[in-house]
Amino acid sequence: NQIKTDLDILKDIAGLLDRHSRLGEQYEFASMVAELETALLNELDFVREGENADRFRRNFADDPTIHFPEIHWVYTTRCVLTMERIEGISINQTQELKTAGFDCRELGMRLSRTLAQQMLRDGFFHADPHPGNLFVMADGRLAFIDLGQVGRLSASRKRILSEMLIGMAGSDGGRVMEAIIALDT
Repeated sequence: NQIKTDLDILKDIAGLLDRHSRLGEQYEFASMVAELETALLNELDFVREGENADRFRRNFADDPTIHFPEIHWVYTTRCVLTMERIEGISINQTQELKTAGFDCRELGMRLSRTLAQQMLRDGFFHADPHPGNLFVMADGRLAFIDLGQVGRLSASRKRILSEMLIGMAGSDGGRVMEAIIALDT
């Protein structure tokens, strides 16, 4: 298929750059292409995206203010994703949100809390949370879509990020620096 062909070409170019240029030594283009390949293939596997949606729904089952789409598994394959239709106002359409009676500050706080919970509590987070993937539904629920790209954090990474955030909140530069250094290990 065309994507595989394009990725193979990118791998060849990256390998040449890595072997024959100073920029290649510095940036390791082959590693970048490998990450791109993983992200693209995950994004194009709709069964995996559906499984991600199911996991997010389980993780937020006790939060009635957050919504992840229901997957219709009987109609879903690796190449076709069939899910509940999500209707709402994009999170960046602030005037429309205000006109509809939503408090943008509260929505921002809820979004921040939800992303922090995804990373720090669950270690499983939406890795592409741009405004095109975040909607406020008529009933006020914050809805996430396009769940093909996710990130995962180990328990130790969650702990380190928590330490960094605590340090930032307390203006403790030393604690932040220790966390940053720990992230490199």
